[in-house]
Amino acid sequence: MKLYHQKCEESLKKWGYYYPPRNWEEFEKWNQDTFEKNIYKI
Repeated sequence: MKLYHQKCEESLKKWGYYYPPRNWEEFEKWNQDTFEKNIYKI
């Protein structure tokens, strides 16, 4: 679990967002935001 959180923090520093998401709510928000961004490209 510690390694998982460390990986999350490293991705935040590199890319400005958590990957993998730290919890289910963040995953759902990321998923919805990604969908909304890409749905308009179709």
